[in-house]
Amino acid sequence: MKLGIKRRIANSWKKMSLLEKIFLVAAIVLTVLRFMIAMKIPLHIQAGAVYDDRMMVNYSTSLLSGKWLGGFNQFSLAKGASYSIFLVLNYLLGLPYSFTLILLYAIAIILLCVALFRLIKSKTFLYILYTALLYSPVMFHDENVQKVYRGGVIVIFALMIVAAIIGLYTRIEERNKKVIKWSLTASFALAFFWFLKEDSIWIMPFVVGGIGITVIHILRMKGVRREKIKKVALACMPLVCLGLAVLGYKTINLISYGEFAVTDRQGTYFKDVMTDLIKIEGEGRSKDNWVTRDMLKKAYEVSPTFAQVKKEIEKGYEGWAKDDGEIEGDIIFWAIKDAVAEAGFYENGPTVNEYYKNVHDELSKAFEDGRLRRNNDFYISSSAKGINENEISDFLELMGRSMDNVVSYEYNETGLYPATGDANGIALFDMLTMSQYVSAEAEGNFYKIEKITTDLASGIVKIYQIIGKVLFCLMVITLVVFSGYILYLLIKKRNMKGVASLYLVVVGMFGTCFTLFFGTTFFCRFLSQRKVYDYASPMLPLLLVVELISIYLFVTAGRKLLIARSNKKNK
Repeated sequence: MKLGIKRRIANSWKKMSLLEKIFLVAAIVLTVLRFMIAMKIPLHIQAGAVYDDRMMVNYSTSLLSGKWLGGFNQFSLAKGASYSIFLVLNYLLGLPYSFTLILLYAIAIILLCVALFRLIKSKTFLYILYTALLYSPVMFHDENVQKVYRGGVIVIFALMIVAAIIGLYTRIEERNKKVIKWSLTASFALAFFWFLKEDSIWIMPFVVGGIGITVIHILRMKGVRREKIKKVALACMPLVCLGLAVLGYKTINLISYGEFAVTDRQGTYFKDVMTDLIKIEGEGRSKDNWVTRDMLKKAYEVSPTFAQVKKEIEKGYEGWAKDDGEIEGDIIFWAIKDAVAEAGFYENGPTVNEYYKNVHDELSKAFEDGRLRRNNDFYISSSAKGINENEISDFLELMGRSMDNVVSYEYNETGLYPATGDANGIALFDMLTMSQYVSAEAEGNFYKIEKITTDLASGIVKIYQIIGKVLFCLMVITLVVFSGYILYLLIKKRNMKGVASLYLVVVGMFGTCFTLFFGTTFFCRFLSQRKVYDYASPMLPLLLVVELISIYLFVTAGRKLLIARSNKKNK
């Protein structure tokens, strides 16, 4: 067996051109260097981030204790469990967190390159693509690789999903034994990804579109009907597995907490109360203030049940409110959950769900009989403030500014950040991650090597920051021209095999990136530009793939044009 593998490697090496050999060796060396850099970038432990990092770690400790996500409270159904499961599995394997992140990221990139090989036969280009992605700023960003939070894992599994869906499409005509590998990869990655964050739906345009095109391709294939049915089943398996995973997850929550939901923002009456509150017409509403004091006052007046926690909510304003006395964005909902918990309603799932149901019923009745009036906002989400006609121009300007920041990697940062929070919490993070972090007590040049490494990472990012806008502009130009070319081929009824497939992949990836970008920008109107970048960063590797493939298409088309002209002259 070993001899066979060595022989295949030797034969593959012999078949490579000199240029391919150079790029392969360079890719291997750069991979080793990238792992070394990753292992020397210290974590930024935030043990005091109760609603983010600490919550994920608390979930992990509960999982290790066999208690699912812990005893029932306002945090139990706040977020999905995938990231905490990731932390637990990594801890049980005894691997440093930093190592696992870069390892899985490299595997995801390799999967993508292998999947694309059927559409792009140039190994040299794929080596370039692999290296460019490996050194992408997104996995040097503190939000994704230094915080013990879900950002980096979202990036990794988004890449895996895209790779698996492309692989499923490009290999669908092969034997089912090969097809099933891509189908299983897509099924696992999609199911795991779904419970990483509450906005995971942004990946679905690519998934549904890719599976749909794959099914259409299968139906147009020649062959036995029974074989086609098998292939359709393999193509649709990721969606079926996702449905089963959601059902299983909800069932676990039902058994553990008495609530058949993934999170309380998606499947409980808490979601309905959020929707009711943000739709109340009241004074002081803006892109920053989703639910104002005036809106809460109106809710208290018509909902005796909600008025029961008025004292606790008003108390919560002391810690959450900004200078104008209001609470920004969706933070108001955290304040309400804390208030309801303090009032004693988070005894168990059915109890608190009944409380929110009563509030929702009372608010709904008030809307119906006119005691409450709905605002005129347009909503794309039931748990985020809508937009009115006076805010559209500002939103479009924000989108333009945000896109400029995203494609130029402006807010990408790597640094030395001392651990914060209580000593026991920091020790817990340290135990789970088994990776380097900066101690607040360290003095002098104790982290000299780490400083050199983070400076090196920042230097690499600067290269991408310089060329980021250029790549994006080239991509836009190429996509416009290539769209025209595809339209021309359609009109002329020319053969588009291969060209159309790559075009669909590129457009699909760009479309799903834009879905995330639009949703993030819409939600983050009350946050800083930096947070838009943080939340939109999972799209950056996919966008880089689109940019590089666009350049590849541009160069390839240029070469073909030059060759054609040369042949004409020779004739």
